[in-house]
Amino acid sequence: MQKCYRKPKIVVKVDQRPNMLKHLHNLSGVWQTDITYIQLINHRWVYSATVLYPEKRKVLGYKIVDTIIAGLATSALQMVLDKHQKPPIIYSDTRGTIHQC
Repeated sequence: MQKCYRKPKIVVKVDQRPNMLKHLHNLSGVWQTDITYIQLINHRWVYSATVLYPEKRKVLGYKIVDTIIAGLATSALQMVLDKHQKPPIIYSDTRGTIHQC
């Protein structure tokens, strides 16, 4: 029997902001970023930064590392920017803000 999943404990010292994408009626040109913690079968953790295009429900790019680093999200975003035109809006739920490009 496999043990239950236990999410790593994270201390959030900043008040969470509401999801700003819920108020947008048109998602064309919006990219969304996210960081996910993934537990492997051997109980080690990897970290995935993903850039999504919510209008088409498509993953534009991602980066997976075994040690969380400060540049994880920006390196995934840079990889996508090298292949695609810059979008008008990049949304990151980590700070709950919309960045206009």
